[in-house]
Amino acid sequence: MSRNVKLWLGLVSAAGFYYFFGVLLISPPGNQSYLSIVPAIRFVVGAITLVLIVLTVREYLRSGREGEHSSDDKELSRREVAAREAIAAIHGTAGDEFGVTLFVSHHLDEVDAAYWRKHTGSDKPEPRQVLDMLELRTDPAEQSMDMLDFTLPENVTDYVVCVEFDKSGNIVRVAMES
Repeated sequence: MSRNVKLWLGLVSAAGFYYFFGVLLISPPGNQSYLSIVPAIRFVVGAITLVLIVLTVREYLRSGREGEHSSDDKELSRREVAAREAIAAIHGTAGDEFGVTLFVSHHLDEVDAAYWRKHTGSDKPEPRQVLDMLELRTDPAEQSMDMLDFTLPENVTDYVVCVEFDKSGNIVRVAMES
C-alpha cells in the first residue's frame, strides 16, 4: 500500500472515530440525562482524534524518510558495483597508465610484505588480489554519491582510486588521487 493511501486511510479513520464517538454516540435523540458531561466526553474524543492524526502523519513522514534512505542505499550499492567493475576493467590498459595501474604497482612496491601476507597470504600478491582488497572509503560529511573513493584497508596509504559519476549515475572518470 502506498504512503499516500496509508495517510488518507489514517486521516479518514481519525475523522470517522471523532464523528462516531464525538457526535453520534454521545448525542442520541431523546436522551438528555447526561448532557452535563457531553463537553468533557467531546474533549476526550477530540484529544484521542488529535493523537491519531499526529501518529498517522508521523508514520507517513517516517516511512518517507526510510524510503529515501533505502533508495539511496540501493543507488550507492549499484554505483559501488559499477565502480569496482570499472576499476577491474581499466587496470592494465594503455589509457590507465597513471590511474588504477599506477595505484596497484606503487603499492605493491612500497607497502611492506607483512601487510600483503596478512591480507592476501602472499608477500607479493597479484594485481587482481590488490583490487579485490579495495574498500569503499566513506566520509560522513560527504553526502554526494558523485564520487566514490576506494583505498586499501587499515589506512596503509593516503592514495585512493576515485570513481566519478555524472548526474545520471554513469561513470565518467577513474583516477588515482591523494
